[in-house]
Amino acid sequence: MEGIESHITDDKIENEMPLYDIKTKHEPLSIDLHEPKIDFNPMTIILANDTILKTLNQDIETILEVKNSFHSTNELYFTIIIIYITLTLDI
Repeated sequence: MEGIESHITDDKIENEMPLYDIKTKHEPLSIDLHEPKIDFNPMTIILANDTILKTLNQDIETILEVKNSFHSTNELYFTIIIIYITLTLDI
């Protein structure tokens, strides 16, 4: 098994080296106090989208079940589903 080659020959020097050499600038942040703060959680957005899709899927399933009972054409129900999605999502 081959190891990772190190260019540092003295282990003591390698262990004393800092892990991070970050230089920071201490400058004040420019904040617009009149800007509205939008506080959102990405997980909330994902869950909301998931809920919307599940609701749409349930509604579409209901529309298709009604289609089967009336033996209507696929084109008609495809059009109804498209209109429903467009109105629901406000596209």
